[in-house]
Amino acid sequence: MPNPLLKIFAKQSEKASEDAERETDGSGEALSPSVDERRMAEWNGILRTYKNARSGIEQKIKNNERFWRMRQWKEGSRKKGEQPIPSTAWLFTCIQSKLADVMESYPTANFRPRQKDDIEEAKKLSSVVPVIIAQNDFEETYRKVSEYTLKNGVGVYHVYWDGNLHGGLGDIAIREVNVLNIFWEPGITDLQRSAYVFTVELVEKDLLLQKYPDKALGIKGKAIRPEEFVTDERADTHNKIAVVDVYYRKNGVLHYCKYADTTCLESTENSPELYPNGLYDHGRYPFEVQSLYHIEQSLYGTGMVDIGADAQLQIDLINEAVVENTLMGAKPRFLTTADNALAEEELADWRKTFVKVSSLSETSTKQIDSKALQGNYLEFLNMKIDELKYVTSNLDVNNGAAPSGVTAASAIAALQESSGKNSRFINKTFYNTFSHVMELVVELIRQFYDTRRWFRVSPDAAMGAEQFMEYDNSHLRGVPQPSVNGMDMGLRIPEFDIEITAEKANPYKKMEINELSLSFYKMGFFNPQMADQAIACLDMMDFDSKDKLIERLRQNGTLLDALMQYQRLCMALAQKYGDAEAIAMIGQNMAQGGIPMPGGSVDPREAADPEKKIGENKQVEKARSRARNSTEVS
Repeated sequence: MPNPLLKIFAKQSEKASEDAERETDGSGEALSPSVDERRMAEWNGILRTYKNARSGIEQKIKNNERFWRMRQWKEGSRKKGEQPIPSTAWLFTCIQSKLADVMESYPTANFRPRQKDDIEEAKKLSSVVPVIIAQNDFEETYRKVSEYTLKNGVGVYHVYWDGNLHGGLGDIAIREVNVLNIFWEPGITDLQRSAYVFTVELVEKDLLLQKYPDKALGIKGKAIRPEEFVTDERADTHNKIAVVDVYYRKNGVLHYCKYADTTCLESTENSPELYPNGLYDHGRYPFEVQSLYHIEQSLYGTGMVDIGADAQLQIDLINEAVVENTLMGAKPRFLTTADNALAEEELADWRKTFVKVSSLSETSTKQIDSKALQGNYLEFLNMKIDELKYVTSNLDVNNGAAPSGVTAASAIAALQESSGKNSRFINKTFYNTFSHVMELVVELIRQFYDTRRWFRVSPDAAMGAEQFMEYDNSHLRGVPQPSVNGMDMGLRIPEFDIEITAEKANPYKKMEINELSLSFYKMGFFNPQMADQAIACLDMMDFDSKDKLIERLRQNGTLLDALMQYQRLCMALAQKYGDAEAIAMIGQNMAQGGIPMPGGSVDPREAADPEKKIGENKQVEKARSRARNSTEVS
C-alpha cells in the first residue's frame, strides 16, 4: 500500500521547484518581494508536516534522555504514591565508556593536494584549519555531538559564517544542533537532497525587539514550538518567541530566510545586492548529520540507549527485588495478636537492651520468617548485566579488567585490541562526518578569508620555537589554467583530499609509537648513510605518519650527499695547495661524520704528517683477526 506521506512530500518538492521558477512573471518583470507572507505561511505548513512525520523520533529522543539522566522510573512510570524503582547506572557507564574511547581518538585534519601546484596550500591549510577549529572550542562541540549521537543514534553539526566574531571581521563558527530543533524532509538518506531544512529556536522577545525593532512588533511566535526535554530545572518559555530559519535552493543557489509567524526578519532572496550568489558560494546546506547505526530510508540512526534500554529496565526490576529481599532478611518482622500488651515500639527499637512486657507467651508474638533468595536469581541478575555489556560492546576487558586465568601482558593486550573493534568502527563513522565538516570549513575560507590574518601554528619539531603564519584565500580561489591551442581553459578551483588522524591517541597507542621510534633509532634508520636502506624497509611497513618519516629520511640523505660533495671539494682544494692544517681539519670532520675520505680511509693525523703511520685501534685489530680466523679453511 503506498504511503500517503510520500505523496505529500512529492507535492512539496514540486512546490519547491515551482518556487524556484517563480523568479519573474509572464511579462518578464521581477516579482517583489520574493519572500512574502504567503510563502512563509506555506513554509509553516511544510514545517508542521516535517515535524508530525517524525513525532515518534522526538518521543524516542526525549525518553533516551531520561535513561541518560537515570530518570526512567521517576517521571510518570509508576502509580501515584508508589516509590520509584531505584535506577542503576549500567547503561550510563556503557555509554560513558564509549564516549571516553571517542575522545581519546579526537581527530585532526591533514590536507593532501590533488595537483602538484597545490602542495604549499595544502601544507598551509593543515596548519591553519586546526587553529580555526581550536578557536571554536571544537573539542567541546565534538564531545557534545558524539555524546548526543551515542545516546540517540543521530547528531548534527552547524558550520556557518559568524560576521560578529573578532570585532566584526567575522570567522567560521561550528556548533552542535539539538535534533529536536532541526527538521528535514522525511525518508531521505542525504541531507543535501531535502527540499527544505528548518531550524527553530526560542528567542527572548526583548532580545528580538532590540535586533529587529521595526519588524518584531506584534510577533507572537506561536505558529510552531519545538519539543523540549524534561529537566530538573523549570525553564520559563512563555515570553520566548519561536524563530524559524529556513534553508532552500532556488536555481541551484542556496538561500536563507529568518522569520517568526509570517514576519520576515532576514532574507537572502529579498536582498540580492547583498547576496548575489545566495547565502554561501558552496551551495550546500550548512549542516552535517552523523548517525551511529544506520537505518534504511532515514537519516536517523539507532543509539546505544535504544539497544540497551530493555536490558537496563530488567536489571532495575531484578535489582529492586533483590534489595527488598535483602532488607526483609536483615530487618526481622513480627506477628502479634490484637490483645497483646507488648510495647511494639520498644520491640522495633534495636538500640534498647530491655523490652517490658506484662506476660510472655509464644503464641502472642511470632517472628516472620524471610526466605533468602536462591543463587539462581542472583546469577540471572548478573546474566542481564553481562547481556547489557555485550550488546553495547562494553566488556570488562575494555575497561582494563582481565578475564580470570589470563595473566600474560601480551594476551591481555590482544584481548583489548580485539574487543575495541566496535570503538574503532564508531571512530571511523565520526571521522567521516568530521571530514565533511572540514570540507565546509575550507569552502568558507575560500569565500570569506579575503583579509590576511595571522595564526600561531604548531611549531615544527626541528624548529622548536613558536611559528606564526599569515594567511588568506588568495590561493584558494580560481587559478588560471594554461591555454590549449590558444583557447582559454578558464579557472581551476584547488581541491584537496582530507586525511583524518587521531590528534590524541590513547596511552597504549602512544607507548606503541614510542617503542617503534626507539627501535628505528637503535637499528640506525636515522643514520644519513643508511637512508636508502631505511626507506626501502619502511616501504614494506604500515603505520601512522610513515610518509612523514620517509620524507624526513630523504631530506637527511639529500643533506648528506650535499655535505659529502662540499667536503670532497674542500679536501681536493686543500691537497692541491698542500695546506696540511686544512687537510687535517677537514679529515677530522669527515671522520667524525662517518664519511669516508676521498681515495680511501685516511686518518687525519696521517694527512697532517704523511711520514707518520697510525695503526688501527687494538680492539678493532683483535676483532678483525677473530673474523679472519673463523673464516679460514683448515
